[in-house]
Amino acid sequence: MHSVSLLYCSILLSLCCQTFCSRLTSYTTCVEDEIQTLRQVLLSKFRRQQFLKRQLGITPIEELKSEVKQGLDTLRTSDA
Repeated sequence: MHSVSLLYCSILLSLCCQTFCSRLTSYTTCVEDEIQTLRQVLLSKFRRQQFLKRQLGITPIEELKSEVKQGLDTLRTSDA
């Protein structure tokens, strides 16, 4: 009787693990799909940003100059 009970528990545990793994796999697939969608949206927005900057005449060199200037201003105003 004891061995039958252990066998039953073992089978039940195995089924629970399979169900849990199946759900995790499904959830993982869903998350991967969401990540792919977010990557596509981000790429689209990045391209739109680049287009708008070109329309405004903002070049990468001007952006770099602005970032360096902001960095230097931050260093000047900091207490360190």
